[in-house]
Amino acid sequence: MSQIRLLGLESIEIGACGADGTMGGSLTPLGHFVEESALLSFPLPTKTEIIDEESDEPDMILKNRGGAKTLAFSTRDMSNANLILAFGGAENASSGWDAPTDVHDIERSVKIKSKVYNGTRRVYYIPRASISAAFNGKFNKKDPGTIDFEVDVITPRDAGDVALAPVYINPENISGKVIDPIITQSAVDKFTITCATGGSAIKYSITGLDPTGDYRTAYSAEVTITEDVLVRAVATKAENDNSNVVSKIITYAVA
Repeated sequence: MSQIRLLGLESIEIGACGADGTMGGSLTPLGHFVEESALLSFPLPTKTEIIDEESDEPDMILKNRGGAKTLAFSTRDMSNANLILAFGGAENASSGWDAPTDVHDIERSVKIKSKVYNGTRRVYYIPRASISAAFNGKFNKKDPGTIDFEVDVITPRDAGDVALAPVYINPENISGKVIDPIITQSAVDKFTITCATGGSAIKYSITGLDPTGDYRTAYSAEVTITEDVLVRAVATKAENDNSNVVSKIITYAVA
């Protein structure tokens, strides 16, 4: 039996359910997850102890099903698309969002990917789930607000009304590891980042923060600085393990 290790969240994707209880085929990835907010929960069953009058220990234990299987997570992505997914409503003429006047109740397919452990990630499929959400708008710099999602798993059924697996987990083997990116000071006030793995994408930060976290920036071209910075970068590619995170101090040398 293969071991399961959960060492962080890679992605969560949500989209319309497929036909006859199947997973949806067109799912949209969410992003900017609040660290350690994701929790997939299968609750314990309730227990009823049958005890004879002359005994202190139960003669029988009856187990009933627990509550609903749930997925909870929080995102700081307050885009119109995420607000509509979470609460309904619609985009307005000013490119903003109008909240709905009624309760928003939708069913969607959900796919969760864990980060890679020993060359394998685990992919969790929820073909049918009810999506609920809460809005917590905090008007401060340290915590700019979140959408808190709660996903209640529903048993899917095929065309013959036969119950299907509500959750299934598949391993996904990763073909290899992306080569570490190279950070180069290209001018007195500029730097570049390159990666030798074809088709890879580079994420970086200049604040010393983890470039795999919420405040990363996608690298596309030479970057100009106005002070000394600590650059941290990681290279990624679909179906491959991420590179190591590399760091380099870039010194601002303009007189």
